[in-house]
Amino acid sequence: MTSITFVFPRVLKEIYYEGCDYHLGAGYIRAYLHQHGIVTKQYLDGGQLPVHAVAQAILSGMPEFIGFSCYDANYYYIKVLAEHIKAIDPGVTIICGGPTATFSGDLILADCSAIDIVVEGYGEEATLELVRWKRGQASLAEIAGIRVRCHSDEPAQAAGRRVAPLRKLPLAQSIAKQAAKSGYIEPKIGLDAYPDPYVHGFIPPDRASDIGIVTSRGCAFPCTFCNFAAMSGRKVLFQSLEKVFEVFEFLDDCFAKNRGGKTLVTINDDNFSMHGKRFHELLERMAVRKFKHSKFWAEMRVEPLEKRSFRLMKEAGFHEINFGLESAVPHVLAAVKKVRSQGWREDGYEKERQYVEKIRWAVNQLKLVGIGSCVSVIFGSPEESLEDGIKTIEFLRELQLRTYAHNYITVRLGTELASNFEQFGIKLSNVPGRSLPLITTPPYDVSAVPILRHDESQLPIRGILLQDAIFLTSGMGHFVGRRRRPKDHGRGGAGTLVEQEQDASPVFGIFESEMELPETVGWLAAEKPMASLIWLFKNVRGSDVTSLEEALGRARVPTLEVHTISRVERGQQNSFAVGGSVARGDVNAIRFDQIVLSSEVVEEGFPHVAPEGPAIQFTITNDADLQAIARIAQLKRWRVPYSYLSRGTSVRDGCRWSGRTCPASTGERVLIRGRHVHPCLDGGAIGSVGTPLADIREHAKSMLEQEAKRRECVKCSAQTYCSQCLFTTPIPTDAFCDAQRRSRDFGALVDGLALGRSLIDGNTDPPPIDDFMISSLSMLEGAIEAERQTIPLASCLLLGAEHSEYAYLHSSRFSFSSKLNWGQRRAIESLI
Repeated sequence: MTSITFVFPRVLKEIYYEGCDYHLGAGYIRAYLHQHGIVTKQYLDGGQLPVHAVAQAILSGMPEFIGFSCYDANYYYIKVLAEHIKAIDPGVTIICGGPTATFSGDLILADCSAIDIVVEGYGEEATLELVRWKRGQASLAEIAGIRVRCHSDEPAQAAGRRVAPLRKLPLAQSIAKQAAKSGYIEPKIGLDAYPDPYVHGFIPPDRASDIGIVTSRGCAFPCTFCNFAAMSGRKVLFQSLEKVFEVFEFLDDCFAKNRGGKTLVTINDDNFSMHGKRFHELLERMAVRKFKHSKFWAEMRVEPLEKRSFRLMKEAGFHEINFGLESAVPHVLAAVKKVRSQGWREDGYEKERQYVEKIRWAVNQLKLVGIGSCVSVIFGSPEESLEDGIKTIEFLRELQLRTYAHNYITVRLGTELASNFEQFGIKLSNVPGRSLPLITTPPYDVSAVPILRHDESQLPIRGILLQDAIFLTSGMGHFVGRRRRPKDHGRGGAGTLVEQEQDASPVFGIFESEMELPETVGWLAAEKPMASLIWLFKNVRGSDVTSLEEALGRARVPTLEVHTISRVERGQQNSFAVGGSVARGDVNAIRFDQIVLSSEVVEEGFPHVAPEGPAIQFTITNDADLQAIARIAQLKRWRVPYSYLSRGTSVRDGCRWSGRTCPASTGERVLIRGRHVHPCLDGGAIGSVGTPLADIREHAKSMLEQEAKRRECVKCSAQTYCSQCLFTTPIPTDAFCDAQRRSRDFGALVDGLALGRSLIDGNTDPPPIDDFMISSLSMLEGAIEAERQTIPLASCLLLGAEHSEYAYLHSSRFSFSSKLNWGQRRAIESLI
């Protein structure tokens, strides 16, 4: 029997549910419990299962406890899932821990009757005591750092102190000897009490890149917006350098098995440079050790940095450093207490000015030694105006950074800002019917602050949203970048881009004007994973969207966002307009201008379009279009302007022209018209609302097989590259089959547009603003061995920005993409 099953529903940017994943804090608790002979499990899934199926899977291990890692972003899903779990097994004890649980315990217990206990602060000691209590070895009332449901008139009550004290350990003898030898004395090393989750096998080593490691917990600075520092009580505990090196050595040995370059280790300390002497001592030891297979990322403050720090960081193997600037305006820094808690009026913000200038100095020093730098900023902070926000953007332009993080202020419970936000003109609200997350409205229109092209926070998520909208209309986009997430500077899963599985859960589009609302919403409640947004094809009317949002909430559909796509007539062209979620108040309009694709467009290098503006969607609807794509296919190599890819250029229902097999049976996109479920805009029905998605997928698979037999696809010369599209409307089936035989290489262009678009929208190795070259390799013989499969070169395309040092080799039929260096790119180009 598993004593505790831990569950961490990951939600990116409070929008995308990515399934249940590993969590750094849960990993530490599991390692600590294992040390005491307690069996645990981390529940994992890819986000495709309905909530009731997730509940059944979690309970299949018969745990005594279920422990949720809770953040504002994932609380609603946790609530729905906990209620499903309790309905199946009322006897299981459900615990909630993490940053949100620490500061919202009473709210959670009052809002969700399925959650029994809330653990506040770091959970190792409290969780161990809870297991002992369950076994009759401890009293619940004596456990520090928990809140327990009270079955009286009170919704919840405190039991013990708020945060469990961390165990204090004496310095190990070996460390004491080193200290005597070097003259270096370790700071308080309370974290040595807890085994490392990587070393002890509770998190896979390769996840040190995105989940990260910690060498300390806590931060002593008084920033008013930070709930991680608040969670630590403004105190810091460290690992001994001996233990830090034990973790580094273990990971480096594991990375030795990886082919290629060094593997990134993300150091997720709240402030890696918190203790100046320890920081420099660690750098010196890392510089001497010179790890062969690891490179490092860390977030730190600039105050302890000296001229020698940068040389040491380079020799230690640091790849990138993140600095939290927040604002380049001194009075804004003072308002959020970024530099100090008081005294700025006496010296006219002198220390705040010095902080900004030291950021500038540190970034320049990193450039000199060849280390990347990222600067995080927050817009909408207390005392900040639009003019102040623009000053910060201008400062970032002057720094000429490779990347920066463009963030907006968020009020988190437990922070100082949560107690005084109203005096700064900041507003908080809720999605109707939901206690969390709290939605922060800044005091001015933060969308008016320009976002620079190298942002790694807002632009990537907007790119993912654009890709989803395009995916609904084109069926294309499951390539590099589509399921990559931008850096998410939080704890328990942050630090770098992560490639998700290709079989991502479906994107839903609803033709709302034709929708049977109660039945559809009920079906979504039973079937829809949280992993997708719901998109509405309709005229944008706020009251309609709000009513749907409320209906989804009543039906317990765990989604926080509803976006809209409206079709309107614009002269001789049709377009779609995509508006942001009404509930969140976002305004990110996207329009798809429909234009006919012709060979002249491609041969002349595409008409000029401005980089900013409506997304472009080509249409193929008649014989003239089919003749055009045959001529386009003969070119075999196409130059596509960056402006086209950056605007999300696609082909309506382009999956039928792609090299991939018709995706109708995968359920990647689900379009609902009335009571019918369709796989694409122009396709027929493959099922009906109320039928389980798994059954709809199987029915579509059977339809594909029958249609392939009817067309005798097995005898066709195009069978190795044709999509065998289930629904070819408005093109007659015979005409479609003939076009596939005459236009083999057109699919490479369609795939190339999707791949290039995803590289840009996913902020994956941002290419230069330059033309892209897309080349079909259908004329090449031979094959490559990749990802445990043999891939014919003839099934691939080559794509890269014209003057870039890299390119991508891609095959949609084999779900394969590989980044090529300059030499590899030139070698393939010489064969074309």
